[in-house]
Amino acid sequence: MRDLSQELDEKQLKWILSQLQEIDLNYYGESEIEEVEDIVKYAGLNNLHWDELGFFIKLVEMNPNYETEPIRVPKLKTVDVYISVDLTEYVIEKWRHTIHTYLDKDETDLIQEQMSSTSYWEGDMIDKDYYSTDFNEEKIEDIRVRKK
Repeated sequence: MRDLSQELDEKQLKWILSQLQEIDLNYYGESEIEEVEDIVKYAGLNNLHWDELGFFIKLVEMNPNYETEPIRVPKLKTVDVYISVDLTEYVIEKWRHTIHTYLDKDETDLIQEQMSSTSYWEGDMIDKDYYSTDFNEEKIEDIRVRKK
């Protein structure tokens, strides 16, 4: 992502601020991006990406008195976003159990009976195949600004 704080001078920022007063920047919609893009293209910025809209939201927020005070410019930060995802995963696991028996391998019912007191997780997992996942919920748990 380009650093917009390095691409615009104070005169351009003041003009952009005067134009942004008419736009509701509380919503990140396609029409808001198009409106901001129509404004900033006159300042030499083209191909505005939706994640760059945050620069203009902060610019307006930080400069309520832009006509009489020096312009405060938002700084680009790098943040780590931690997301928890609630999923239901469908999986087939294959386990190996080593048992001692006098039975033949085709006597599976009897071998099953012999293993009835054994839990599957007491063996060695030898394969795991995820064949489906249901998405339930996603939530941002934490956002941390990286130190420079």
